Amino acid sequence: ILTEAGLIKNEGKKREIVRPMVENSVADYLKEIGDTAYLNILL
Repeated sequence: ILTEAGLIKNEGKKREIVRPMVENSVADYLKEIGDTAYLNILL
């Protein structure tokens, strides 16, 4: 699932999780509605 979402960077046999870019406005909105758990998982 992470590979399909573009959140894994494959370098040979090594895999690295790539943190997604989150716009400040989206982060602020998630904080406003109290969904900080989701935001913490993303970042």
